[in-house]
Amino acid sequence: MKEEIVKQKIVIDTKIVSNTYRHGDNSTRYCTFKSGTTIEDGKLTKGYCFSNLLSMLKNNKDHNKVYYKMEEDVSQSVKLTETEKHEWIELCTKYKTMPGYITKNDIDKKTMIIEVDDENVTPSLLFIYLCCFRYFREDPGFIKAVVYLVNNLKMNYYAAFVLASRICMSYNLHHILNTVRLYSEKFEMDNVTVPLNVMMGLSRIVNDPKKYDTRGPRDYNNTGGFNQFRCASNINNISKIKYECLIQDLFDKNIIEAIMAPSDKMSQKHLDKFISYKDKIVYKEKSANK
Repeated sequence: MKEEIVKQKIVIDTKIVSNTYRHGDNSTRYCTFKSGTTIEDGKLTKGYCFSNLLSMLKNNKDHNKVYYKMEEDVSQSVKLTETEKHEWIELCTKYKTMPGYITKNDIDKKTMIIEVDDENVTPSLLFIYLCCFRYFREDPGFIKAVVYLVNNLKMNYYAAFVLASRICMSYNLHHILNTVRLYSEKFEMDNVTVPLNVMMGLSRIVNDPKKYDTRGPRDYNNTGGFNQFRCASNINNISKIKYECLIQDLFDKNIIEAIMAPSDKMSQKHLDKFISYKDKIVYKEKSANK
């Protein structure tokens, strides 16, 4: 009989990490401006997305800030508590998917102001920042799931981000990843897999943005498509490692180390360690009387 490695199975609440969430109404209001300028609400660019943002920065060299007025979708069936909203801001700033200067007061005011630094704020990173605020309007269920996975189940943030994307998101044009739930897709939670390279790509791009996107925020090139920020494609192509993780795998120390490693060489070492004992792992649910 082969040696067993017994681990406690982490049970995920499928009412929170749910494949029934639907994308909300697309709407954005924003502008670029220079320090000292007063923002007039009636003059904000209004649209379905941020399609004009990069050209606005390119055409206004003295504008060093982006202003985004987020209006929550009152028709959304998913309602976030104030605590969940604040916890989302805390997670995003801690793990660099929002600037460190964004606070819970910004979500209370429903505004985000991004300081544009040509050396560090790449188009991909700018899109990450904006989307992590836009999810309040368009995909609050995704926020609810990530906050629960990280704060309640202690899952790695980048793993939780990709897992919640895979299960909860059904629309990718306003999302920083292309890992989403397919149309009308049904699945059992135990069988869901998520790509390790996307988790690694997300971790690396926010921690070293210029390495993976050499453009500045004003390096706009009109390609006539929806991919001017090139965020999802950049994240997807950072790592060449191809491995699909089951949900229980995401709590393993070596998988977490692989996600956080700064290079494929280091990630592969941790993945190889995990694979060497993966088949010996037996997951058991905690008894109700213990």
